[in-house]
Amino acid sequence: MHHADDAVVVEFDLLGTHRGPLRGIAPTGRAFTCRMVALFLFAGDRIVCERVYFDSATILAQLGIIPNR
Repeated sequence: MHHADDAVVVEFDLLGTHRGPLRGIAPTGRAFTCRMVALFLFAGDRIVCERVYFDSATILAQLGIIPNR
């Protein structure tokens, strides 16, 4: 976790298992992990913007939906 006067940046690993439909793709039952970054921007004491970044191809490859790179 990193912070500035008007922002917080959080780096984390998303862990999950594909157990339900994903944009029309039937569940595979496979587990996945993906590195993510979230930015929270503040105006005073209120969050005014949240941005989350991750590589969806990393998740789709681990689920066997697209070929590994």
